[in-house]
Amino acid sequence: ALVYRGQDVYLKMLLRDRLMHADLHPGNIVIDVDEPDSSWFLRLVDLGMVARLSDEEQINFVGLIRALGYGDGSSAAGHLLHFCKPGTQTCVGSCREEFRVDMVNLFKDVCRGFGTGTNFGEVLRGVLVLVRKHRVTISANYATLVANALCLDGLAAELAPEYNLLDGCESLLRLSALGQTQLGVRVMRALYSWVAVLKTASDRSFEHRQQLRGSTS
Repeated sequence: ALVYRGQDVYLKMLLRDRLMHADLHPGNIVIDVDEPDSSWFLRLVDLGMVARLSDEEQINFVGLIRALGYGDGSSAAGHLLHFCKPGTQTCVGSCREEFRVDMVNLFKDVCRGFGTGTNFGEVLRGVLVLVRKHRVTISANYATLVANALCLDGLAAELAPEYNLLDGCESLLRLSALGQTQLGVRVMRALYSWVAVLKTASDRSFEHRQQLRGSTS
């Protein structure tokens, strides 16, 4: 349940709030338990560093994650090449095409999209290898988003390795496709809470199935 809730918090910051905790390691995630009924709350602490996302930053980063869900390496490369201020990208000319080709090949090997058992962390780490190889410029806010995503992946691998992070956020990632225009952003924010409820129901169903599986093994 902690992993699901952590993913919910990350997606809410990314898709609705556009305000990200900039140092989201496990030491800054606190579980607060209410003793009378044993209910618990996930709280983020040490908010001295935050990243406020512009429209463009949100569109590009969410576009990258959504491209993972669609298994689209070419689209992912396109979004990554915009992970910096206009005119500051060092991977230009033939470098851009070489990077795109390497991304397409990476996705063919390890990222087939939703419902295929794609390992989110493995893909993201592979992407970073190619970013370093081709010296793709990434600005500070984007680096924060990537680091937070890897922290979430590490948390999931430790606490719920059977849970697929990419499949878990499919409904909200598909909703995020609306957020590429001003009108779409308003619609996405209006619908966000409803789609989040569906995600929560899906997560609880998954957890119940895992419990049943454990009790019969």
